[in-house]
Amino acid sequence: MKRLTFFLLSFAIFAACSAPQKGKCTIKGIISAEDKRDSCYIFLVPQGPHEASDVDSTLILGGAFEFTTEKEQMAVLRVTKYRRFGLQDLLVVTEPGTVQVEIGESSTGRGTRQNDSLQVWKNLTEQYNLDAKGIVSEEGRAAFREIYKNRSREIAHGCGDESTLGKFLLGLFPEKK
Repeated sequence: MKRLTFFLLSFAIFAACSAPQKGKCTIKGIISAEDKRDSCYIFLVPQGPHEASDVDSTLILGGAFEFTTEKEQMAVLRVTKYRRFGLQDLLVVTEPGTVQVEIGESSTGRGTRQNDSLQVWKNLTEQYNLDAKGIVSEEGRAAFREIYKNRSREIAHGCGDESTLGKFLLGLFPEKK
């Protein structure tokens, strides 16, 4: 009985820690707005230069949507132009695994290592923008901005300099030479 329990426990730990299907990213999302934006499109738009054919779209049904992709990149989730009022676009990393997102007035994403770190950076950025408004002096703003840049670099290094998020953040906040 002890061996069976040990085997089942070992199998459960292995299954929980094993890597997701290689290359496959699933984004499962909900819309938190009152009207749920049913029957309108949400787009997965690659960050940076891209062709129209690189943009994926799906219908929102029952306040929910889902994307599946195998290309790891930075991308933006954005509701169709005429229905996005009151909804914040959301930057995501389409890395292997399942990303849970909520699109609303303040959109969030989580579920994979880089997306969890991206959410930390998004929260840091939003707090920085709020706090920076209260700084009057130019020197104070510059010092505060430097703290923000350093914290952003720490997040990048924590994910790995060669990770999709690491490259993105280090591109925004290059190291001083």
